Order: sequence, then structure tokens, then C-alpha cells
Amino acid sequence: MKLRYILPASLILTVLKFTGISLSKRVMRIINGATIFDYSIGDIFLTLENELLAGNKHIRIGDHDVDQFVLCPMMMHFSCTENNRSETHYPLKTKRFEDQIHDLFHGIHVYKNETAHSKLQIYPFLGVTFDPEVNEPAQLKSILDSAFADYPSLDQHGDLPNEELIQLRKEHFMGKMDQMKDTEEPYYCGVKVYPPLGFDATPSYELEQDSADVLFDFCSKRGIPIVSHTSPGGYQTIDDEQAKDTTFPINWHKVLEKHTHLKLNFAHFGPELRGIRIDKWKVEIVKLMEEYPNVYTDLSCRLGKAKEYKHLLSTVDRLVQSQEINEQQLCERLLFGTDFPMCLFENDSYKEYIDVYGAAKLKEDLRNHLTLHNPEQFLFGKPYPKENTD
Repeated sequence: MKLRYILPASLILTVLKFTGISLSKRVMRIINGATIFDYSIGDIFLTLENELLAGNKHIRIGDHDVDQFVLCPMMMHFSCTENNRSETHYPLKTKRFEDQIHDLFHGIHVYKNETAHSKLQIYPFLGVTFDPEVNEPAQLKSILDSAFADYPSLDQHGDLPNEELIQLRKEHFMGKMDQMKDTEEPYYCGVKVYPPLGFDATPSYELEQDSADVLFDFCSKRGIPIVSHTSPGGYQTIDDEQAKDTTFPINWHKVLEKHTHLKLNFAHFGPELRGIRIDKWKVEIVKLMEEYPNVYTDLSCRLGKAKEYKHLLSTVDRLVQSQEINEQQLCERLLFGTDFPMCLFENDSYKEYIDVYGAAKLKEDLRNHLTLHNPEQFLFGKPYPKENTD
């Protein structure tokens, strides 16, 4: 959604055809990535499902047949439009957040009505901002109450074993998706925040501080997961220095000191994987993993090439050798991800990205953690033992 400003790919290709310009594979890949933004969201879901199945009964990933595939659409709240640094004569226009919500849930409705396979489990994340012009604390609380109104709470099911609670929550969300009509109230599995768009986990202004307390208290007590963009790149509407300060993971220390059982995922694991040296982003993230039980990091848009899996294993080894974290603990906090459609600027297709994962030389234990145990625990598991409270 955030690249709706890009010229339609069909128009770009038409211009190239008439000008006779030939482009490199990388530029054609960018055009291919831009093509998907011409699709409706419902068509995207259906296209991904058919691509993953490739004419088979099950989705094949490496040596395994997969019956269900989880997608987590991440909504982004474009709030700081007054700071949008457009270099064009006509300023960039962002889509209203309400329109994003409508498009996403209309797309889920279309998918549920038109799929012949029902292989996708779709768990949306709600985009949140602390901008007082968009959400004052009371309004934010109202939004959260509505978005997670019948979320199976930890208080109600405090005596359930973790596995049963996971199953209860999964059935809840699948039931919501199965019963959803096009006009029905949206449902969410978690919250997405995006610092380069103006979100600050530790804001300076009192009103925004109150909103922060509302969000983190609400999510911590209910075991609702939060995903925060955590890399130097991405879409940005604020100045470079502010974006760097608010995106860097050290900014979350104070939040986690107060809400020690908050379920938090640092998306992208900082800058891209190099394997040669460990950047300070990753060091800060694993420090937080060591200290807090529900801190995760995902590898979305980081694993599109075979060599990047070698870099991942090298990064794990270096972090363990430097005694930043033990190997088992780190492996239990890593999440596989794609960052679709952004991954299309490095891969020819979504399936190619998934197939690279399937062919990667990984220990079975790490593979199961990346794509099964860790995502399940992050999305639906208990954030703290029964005897503790937040």
C-alpha cells in the first residue's frame, strides 16, 4: 500500500516499449515488484496461494508438504504527512487509514469467497500512531477496545496450558475469518508500529506519553504482539536524525523495563545480514532478548538469496561466540518473514523467496523454530508464567 504513488507498471512498460529502452534484470525486477501494486488485495491473496501451490494439493517447501500458510498483513499508519519530504512538484498523497482498513478486509472477504483451496491463514496487524492529531489517549483506548474486543484474554484463560491457549486463540481468529462479511467489524491479531513514520516508543510530549502507556499496558496484559520496524531503510516521513533515533532498538529499553512481559518483534533484525561483522543494531536486539522473555526479531526481506542463509548462520555463531546470547535462546526468538511485496525488488517472485528458504541448509531444529514454534508462540502463546503478572 505504501507504494501506491509509483507509476502503474503497465504504463512504465508501455513507455519502454515505445522508446526501445532495454533495462537490466534488476530494473525489470523493480518493475515486476511495482506490478503487484496494481492488484487488489483480494487478488494478491489468491495469486500468492496459487503460486505457492503450483498446481499441487499441498504447498511444498523443501522436503515438507505444508497444509496451511500464515500471512500477517502489516498495516502502516501514515500520520506525519506534514513532514513528508516530497521532491516532486505535486506532493505525494497517502491513503487514508480508514481506506487501508476497508481495502484489507474487503480483500480478505474476497479471498474467503473465491479461494478453492483455503490454504492461507490471515492474521492482520493494526497500524498504530501516537500522533495526538490522529489519536488522543482516550481515542486510542477506544480503538484498541474495539479492535481486540473479543480477543481471548489471558485473565479469562489463566489456567489453560500454553498449548491449549494457543489452539484457542488460533481457532478464534480462523473463526472470525470464516464468518467475516464484507461489512463486518475488522479483527486483528497484533499491532504494527513504524518509527520512520513518526512513531516513538518513548515520546517526549505528555499526551503522547499517555498514549504510549495505554498501548503498552493494553498489549502486555492481553499478550497482544507488537511488531516494530527496525532497520535503517524503509518508508520515511520524518527527518533522518529523528528516524534513526526512534528506530534504533535501544529506544525500547524503558518500555520493556516497565512492561517486562510485552511481546515485541524487531522486524528485519536491523541492517542486512553480512556475516562478516555484527552491527550494533543486532547487538542491542539480542541484549533485549537476553533480558526480556518475549523479545523476538524477524528476518523479513533478509533471506531472499542462498548466501544470506550462510550470513545468518555466521551471524548466529558470532553473537554466541561474543557471549551476547546463548545459541538456544537466540534460535527460540528468530522468526521467518518475507516483507512481501518489498522482497520482490530482490526476488523474481514470492515463491522464489520461499523456495530459497526450502533449499537452505539449516538444521531441522532451527527450521522448525523459524517457521513453526516461534511464530506460534509469538502470535498466540502465553507471555508469562501463570504465577507472574505484568
